[in-house]
Amino acid sequence: MSLLINFPSHPTAANLENLRSIQAGEVGPFDRNLPMIFLSRQGHLEGQADVDDGKISVFLSGYLTNVPAPLRAGSGDTAAQALARLYSTRGTESFAAIDGAYSAVVIDRINNRIVLARDKLGIARAYLKRDINSIVFSNSLSDLLKSRPSDIELDIDSVYAFLTIGWIPTPHSMVRDVEKVPPGTFLESIDGVLSRTIYYDVPHTKGTFEQRSPSDLKKQIKALLDRSVDRGLSLGGRWGSFLSGGVDSSSVVASLARSAPSAFPTYFGGFSAQLNSYLPNPEEPAMSKLVAARFHTDHHMLWLDSNAVETAAEIVAALEEPVCDGGCIIVGAVMRAAVGHADGLMTGVAGDFLFTGERRHMVLNLLNYSRLVPDALWRLVNWTLGLRPFAYNTRLSQAQFDLTRLLEVRRLSLADMYAGFYRQASRRDLDQLMLPSVKNAIQRDPQTEMNGYFEATGETDPLSAFLYLDLKTQSTEHCVREVETLGRHFGLTVYSPFLDAEFVDFAMTIPASDKVSGLHLKKPLKDAMRGRVPDQILDRKKGGLGSPIRWWVTQPDGYVSKILSRDNISRRGLFSPDAVEQFREETANGVHDYTKLLWSLFTLELWQQHFMDANL
Repeated sequence: MSLLINFPSHPTAANLENLRSIQAGEVGPFDRNLPMIFLSRQGHLEGQADVDDGKISVFLSGYLTNVPAPLRAGSGDTAAQALARLYSTRGTESFAAIDGAYSAVVIDRINNRIVLARDKLGIARAYLKRDINSIVFSNSLSDLLKSRPSDIELDIDSVYAFLTIGWIPTPHSMVRDVEKVPPGTFLESIDGVLSRTIYYDVPHTKGTFEQRSPSDLKKQIKALLDRSVDRGLSLGGRWGSFLSGGVDSSSVVASLARSAPSAFPTYFGGFSAQLNSYLPNPEEPAMSKLVAARFHTDHHMLWLDSNAVETAAEIVAALEEPVCDGGCIIVGAVMRAAVGHADGLMTGVAGDFLFTGERRHMVLNLLNYSRLVPDALWRLVNWTLGLRPFAYNTRLSQAQFDLTRLLEVRRLSLADMYAGFYRQASRRDLDQLMLPSVKNAIQRDPQTEMNGYFEATGETDPLSAFLYLDLKTQSTEHCVREVETLGRHFGLTVYSPFLDAEFVDFAMTIPASDKVSGLHLKKPLKDAMRGRVPDQILDRKKGGLGSPIRWWVTQPDGYVSKILSRDNISRRGLFSPDAVEQFREETANGVHDYTKLLWSLFTLELWQQHFMDANL
């Protein structure tokens, strides 16, 4: 299910005429100077439309949930028709007037131009590769690489960024000279120049905040969430939902139950009893059942065993990027189970980024208090923490982690602080891991893009700046990519009501001081859901998708170790096999925790096997 267009850098009227017909079959190598469009028709998300006697053509992959009346929201052909009619009257201003998850191509034969666009929040994927003579745009990295197999080269700077912070910042990708189009952006090809325009951004400056009374906040959050859920339902088909038992997914299920015509399927994914000691939230299954019982859903409890890790190759290939955590294994299992029972799944993704749901948000909120404590006392605390051996996934270890992070970041700039919370490996660790030739090839600092985002926030408070960065980076590059891309892979439409642009605009104008109080996170959302969602859900500590990745990466004869074999590591010429083995042994023995780094190396190797080796 994909969209791809190839056209000359200087398109002529004749070129635009040639871009009327869709190429059949799978994408493969072709003459890059030959204008052509591939539009898969295997699913319901791809569509095309022509208006103004064929002078304007739109090719779209995805869906629209909010369009001006009397146009109709929808997916595939319906969405393409809505955008085509809107573009014919408003031109490129049309993108700011719609909302959804899409990548689109507009062939404008009236003005002799081609327009490429990505949705406001970067929910759908969009890749671009350009050279002197041609441009190729696609929502599928796989198809783009199939069209240019001779141009595939690993981007070492992206490898460094991924191992450092856990994702590849836009506009970069894992492949050199292949760009990710930023969210809320359209590109116009006019007279041989491809110009970029940002048509939407998340509210992020001090002047956008608005004080509201607690009662008004409750009413508006509830009303906006319900309207967003209804917009998802308007896409049609049978809908179900993820239900982890956390505040976000429970809120979505509660709203969905209000509108769903009958009992709908909900899904929880967890691991079998012998792996529970590796998971941080053993109460999650009970909370999931509690919410399902409250709203009488058709609830499915999926219990995975240790062999679930072997689905990682399929997951990484579908995601088209390596991934830094094991939650994708659960997401993939849930979607596989939903096939045949639902056409779409709703999810609570992004609620944490709008309402301060992450532990780092709490730690950041405590920074003001920490600066009142003398440095000598902090040094004593740091020394004391160092005496305690590492323990994995206990309440005490989480508190130890939070205090350690607080000690590390309390004197840093905001950008350095943000990177510190996400850091997977220290520079010393990466210096030990990477071969000299790789280290010498690194030219790009992954914090460069973060610095730009922080500068854009101006004088806003640190926590609001963090939430803005979360939506621009962690949300787009990691969480949303996981659910939306895997949904497409399994033939499902995935929709997060929290990522409705109107909901985002409202939530991001709530001052940070109203979102968190001391150790209490998500205050406005919890207040709004009080009476609708069970109190046990709202009053408990944060949960999450836990996977036993530490167990997986430390099994000497397990699947991860086979993928990270000395032969595979040596063949890549990127990392020291001795360092990888040392990291695994120290993690297994509790000397140091390299779990996320080892998992990242594992998925990076899987990514190379699928995308690099297949094109040798």
